[in-house]
Amino acid sequence: LAVVIGGGHKPNLDRKLALYSDILVVQLDALGPITPSEADAAWRPLDALAALRESLDGVGYYFNPAGVDRDRVNRLIRRLRASGTDTDELRYFEARYHVLEQRYEEAQRLLEELASGEGGTFSSRLTVDWGLSIPQMARLALGQLYDLRGDRVRAVEVYQASLDELERSAPPIPPEDAFKDAGEWATDGHNAFWAIFSSQAVRGVLHTLLSEPYSLSSGG
Repeated sequence: LAVVIGGGHKPNLDRKLALYSDILVVQLDALGPITPSEADAAWRPLDALAALRESLDGVGYYFNPAGVDRDRVNRLIRRLRASGTDTDELRYFEARYHVLEQRYEEAQRLLEELASGEGGTFSSRLTVDWGLSIPQMARLALGQLYDLRGDRVRAVEVYQASLDELERSAPPIPPEDAFKDAGEWATDGHNAFWAIFSSQAVRGVLHTLLSEPYSLSSGG
């Protein structure tokens, strides 16, 4: 298991891992290089889906959509298709990729199908995760697509409906309640932090989209 962690948190993790005699910690510079054949043998669909989610839904995308490695995204999608993967999650990523490639009609067809569905969750979580289902994320992406196609009226309708849905199903978490009975920070407290952050962040995004059209040049 490879762990990527911030330098400030690493000493705490090392101390905790040292408590377990059956866990051996090896630093990255002590490992030999991974060969292409080893990487190929270790490939798993869930890893590819996680990589696609970080590429297309992660913080980096929203700050710089043009910086997405489109060739890598395309390779991941094609390999998942070749492996027999056929899920709403993959179709969502295909739609997002179509948007980047400005294949708007194909993206709209997929997103409208996904947005009308119910349930369906992603197989991995982002570092900054809004906790939305696949249909909810599809509706958000559909509103952004309407903006890109110049249909501001439909875009606003989607954004407002998404915001109304959140208010009904997941009311904002009051900051003063977020850490009640949260437990120790490193094991439980961070979950409370991300819960309140996500609760506020997704609403902030929707309010911004309601006030100004989405564009790929400026990101989310």
